[in-house]
Amino acid sequence: MQGGFEYASQPRSVAVKRSKYREPTAPYVVTVSQASNNDKGQNLMYDRRIVRGSTYAKPVVLEDTAATSPARPSRLPKKVQEVDSLASSTRPLTPPPMDGRQHMDIQTENYLEELTDKVPEADVETQTEAFMDQLPVPLFVPQKRGVDASTQIDHGDLFDFDLEVAPILEVLVGKTLEVSVMEVLEEEEVKELRTRQDIFEQARNAELAEVQRLEAEAKRKQEEKTRRLEEEKARVVAQAELQEKLAARSFAKHYLADLHTAVFSTLVTTGHFQDPMEKEVTEAFMPYLIQRACVNVEQIAFSRALAEVLVDEAIHKTSSSFDPVRVVNSNGFPYHALHVSTFKKPPACDHISSMFKANDQGEDDSVIDSIPETRDDRQDKLRKAFAEGLGTMILVLIGDGVVAQTVISQQMELRNAKLTSNPMDVTAFAGDWMSISLGFGIALMLGIYVSGGVSGGHLNPAVSITMAVFKKLEWSYLPYYIGGQTAGAFLGAVFVYLGYRPAFVDLNIWDQTTAGIFATYPKSHMTLVEGFIDEIVGSFLLLLGIFAITDKRNNPADPGSRPAIIGMLLAGIAMSFGYNTGFALNPARDFGPRLFTLMAGWGGNVFVYGNGYFWVPIFAPVFGGLAGAFVYTYCIERFHPQYVPGNRPSSSTIDEDMA
Repeated sequence: MQGGFEYASQPRSVAVKRSKYREPTAPYVVTVSQASNNDKGQNLMYDRRIVRGSTYAKPVVLEDTAATSPARPSRLPKKVQEVDSLASSTRPLTPPPMDGRQHMDIQTENYLEELTDKVPEADVETQTEAFMDQLPVPLFVPQKRGVDASTQIDHGDLFDFDLEVAPILEVLVGKTLEVSVMEVLEEEEVKELRTRQDIFEQARNAELAEVQRLEAEAKRKQEEKTRRLEEEKARVVAQAELQEKLAARSFAKHYLADLHTAVFSTLVTTGHFQDPMEKEVTEAFMPYLIQRACVNVEQIAFSRALAEVLVDEAIHKTSSSFDPVRVVNSNGFPYHALHVSTFKKPPACDHISSMFKANDQGEDDSVIDSIPETRDDRQDKLRKAFAEGLGTMILVLIGDGVVAQTVISQQMELRNAKLTSNPMDVTAFAGDWMSISLGFGIALMLGIYVSGGVSGGHLNPAVSITMAVFKKLEWSYLPYYIGGQTAGAFLGAVFVYLGYRPAFVDLNIWDQTTAGIFATYPKSHMTLVEGFIDEIVGSFLLLLGIFAITDKRNNPADPGSRPAIIGMLLAGIAMSFGYNTGFALNPARDFGPRLFTLMAGWGGNVFVYGNGYFWVPIFAPVFGGLAGAFVYTYCIERFHPQYVPGNRPSSSTIDEDMA
């Protein structure tokens, strides 16, 4: 059967190149010639090939308005005419007004309106004329003319069912068969699509299962990798802790090997372990015996002087020729002016009593200080300056040596890890913050032990200035102390650099990382003000502890153990406040090595790092030390009772018998 909709149009040739500027066409009007010759897309509303309305109506013939309309003269420029023609071709024109009416311009755009408290009002009236709104007159229809005629069409005259139904049935049956075939083909196609879809679903499910398996396998591998990395890190940390414990155990074993013997020897030497009989005789019986002997000697001298006075008075009475005012006794006093109060104790008793009085008051425990000073004052200053320099050199040599070992080992391990591109190559470092703190504590203890017997073991300009302010050191000695301390710190830095010079050359790092071995620099999160406060707090605690440890009325420590206690005090301050700024707490310990780094190759940057931090370790420890000494002196020391050897304050936690 032949069916369906078909359409055919006359072939047209390819449009030739059109001119750039063409004559505009009137809007909404398409002529017959334009409809056939114009290559541009036409408006479907005016396409003559499209039938509108009833098919029985007479076709509308489009008039060629462009050919009949006369050309409109224009005086406008060509560019303006083109714009006007383009606007007229795209925008519909306003229809002309009806007869008796006219168009008016109305404001339809946004405009500004002045708003006032009183709205202006105006009345406008208009009236439309009555005849303007009347309905249009109906069209005139002329009366029918002519004669009507009719005819009768019987059944079957125009349509023979038997003859005409065959094509209709053929079309219906053919269309039915065609639709049935299409449905069968569609069912077969749907069945095939479902079969293919099932095959695709099975393949996709298999692929998804494989993807999930691969993802699970990758996840397990990643988890296994993470777990093994954590185990390796834990093993490295455990190994480092084990090495630290072994090193600490080895150090403690060597350090405490002869500690028992040394402690008991020191206690015996300092008098803590004494024979009770000897102690009783020395501290109780001998002073009492000397006191009683002095009293007896005074009584004997008084008796002899009184007898001499009586004899002289008797002689004076028997000899009236003598002048009583001019006669004197053998001691040089007039007879009538003699009084019991003129007699004094013998010189020997005075010397013995003053010696025991000095020991009772605890003015000085040193045997060297009781020897009369026979040296030159300048020689004594130089001697003490040398002792301070030696002690400070030991402090810097050991302390900065520990820092150098820690920093250089870290840089070496990090460089090895970068060369091998394996973070697991970083093994335990040869030192950490704990070793640095303990190293400086031990260094300070050893420096005080070395120089304490000569100069007092200050090793710190802040301590020396504080002692001078509180009248425990003469101001004339202060420049020698500070000079010796700074020179000793400089020499200590020189020896540390010479010891680790091959490592410095191998690393070739000449910045703040290695400069921090010798001098202190603040961390990146610290400002100058915060660093200044941190140093003040550390120095405050240091001088407060030193004054408390050396105060003989505040449970005084044994002189032999004071350096160790002060070293532990410095280690504690380093562990608590050292991370922020490096715990200089000592102008000489910082400025001397910093001056050496300036000469050794680091350059002037050592005074620039940390926004010019170099002045903070010079001035902050002085202010902090003065504050700590002032607080202890005027808030603690002034409230202590008078110190007496063997008698401690009532608040003491040490047993009186053991003391």
